[in-house]
Amino acid sequence: MALTINQDVKVGGSVYHVQTEYYKTSGNVVSSIFKDGVAVKTLKKQVGDLPEEELDQEVKSFHNFVISRLTGTKAVKEESKPESLLARLPEEIVETIIRELHPVFGVAANLVVEDILSSATTADEALKLFEEELPADAGAVLENIREVLDTTKNTVSMILEKEGEILKLLGEYFGVVAGLVFSDALEESAEGGFEGFVEAVISDLEGNQREELKSKLLDLYKSWTEGKS
Repeated sequence: MALTINQDVKVGGSVYHVQTEYYKTSGNVVSSIFKDGVAVKTLKKQVGDLPEEELDQEVKSFHNFVISRLTGTKAVKEESKPESLLARLPEEIVETIIRELHPVFGVAANLVVEDILSSATTADEALKLFEEELPADAGAVLENIREVLDTTKNTVSMILEKEGEILKLLGEYFGVVAGLVFSDALEESAEGGFEGFVEAVISDLEGNQREELKSKLLDLYKSWTEGKS
């Protein structure tokens, strides 16, 4: 561990403790936000194995970035390479796309899907690559894949539309950190559907709180999809 930074931050009427450190075993800089001794949010950044001087700078930079997000102050946005679709899409979605491509590519469908989803970071990028890979007479297959990917995109749009309701609920569990939890979960599960979003939200909770919030979020989703207020 090259460097550890600890800092108390007052936000509104509450005091949060932010601890940022580097873990050599994982190559991650990890910043944990505590309230009353309980971790309410953890953020990570992969930096790999760097010289100690560079690691110290990475830890300081990431710590300041987390502080700025917690307090709402403006800062230069931390740059990070977006994860591939393959890393973010639920397994069942990937398997559905493989089944769609199997009549065209046979056993090679797995390799085609893995290659394209590993190269793309958005659904639109993936669709363009599938279009280039598929023969001209496979338009129906492409449309089926488009429908699968559009479903995940529509979920993100719905989450953003219902942001106020979600944040109100998250505030009961995360307090002032709710906005941070929301934005990170949305980014981590951009193509993973609502269930992926929920799993990302509750990842920092434990025990009864974890299951309770999951149940409430899924109930909200059910009420939206059934057209209830």
